[in-house]
Amino acid sequence: MGFDPRSWERAPQRHPPRVTCNVEALLADNDALRREVASLRRQLHQALSQAQELIPPEQVERWGQILARQPAWRELRLGASIRTGAGVSLTGLRGLVDELRRQGRDPHPQLGSLGPALERALQGPPSKVRLAVRAAFALYGPSAGDWLEEEPARVVAELLRHITRREAAQARQRAEQQARSEPASGQDPGRDPDQAEALRTLGLAWGASRDAVKQAHRRLAKRHHPDLGGDASTFLRIQAAYRRLCA
Repeated sequence: MGFDPRSWERAPQRHPPRVTCNVEALLADNDALRREVASLRRQLHQALSQAQELIPPEQVERWGQILARQPAWRELRLGASIRTGAGVSLTGLRGLVDELRRQGRDPHPQLGSLGPALERALQGPPSKVRLAVRAAFALYGPSAGDWLEEEPARVVAELLRHITRREAAQARQRAEQQARSEPASGQDPGRDPDQAEALRTLGLAWGASRDAVKQAHRRLAKRHHPDLGGDASTFLRIQAAYRRLCA
């Protein structure tokens, strides 16, 4: 005699399933979840508070000490303002930071939550260190801190390269403006066109003294020397101009 499974569905259930509702357990679970959410909120608030102090002023001083130990650090200049026919132009680190800001590469907006911390750390009068750190963050973004710690020599070389390129372009622009404002060489028999061209190469005006020529040559030769990452052809033009003027 076999067993028919279809008969199981028709068989009466002697013990129907019991439905229980443990209200106390549910309330305990709810309280545990509330405590966990409150703990996560406290951790988030603490993390956000710490994020505001990611770059304390002491860190900027430390970066300055690291940069100052690099040989090329002496070549970096704070910079000054020069009045030209087109207005006022900035040189050195001042000019580089100003150019990066005008290009939309100011570090404050592009660093997100790190930006306010950097701004607080860089508060104070413009200094060589503050401007160098600001320019580094504008060039490298959020990873600038790692570059300043691990590759400070490369950071200094990169800043020098940008400044040299910018000031060379400014010197060419001033020379072109001066050439347009000066009379043609054919109208001024007393002016040697080769000397005038040599002076323009050094960024000087006609009638510059011998001391001014030497100072301009010394400054430009350091910037454009091939051993320091400069352009060889530009360096040779500077040397030729100096020999032409001081031969």
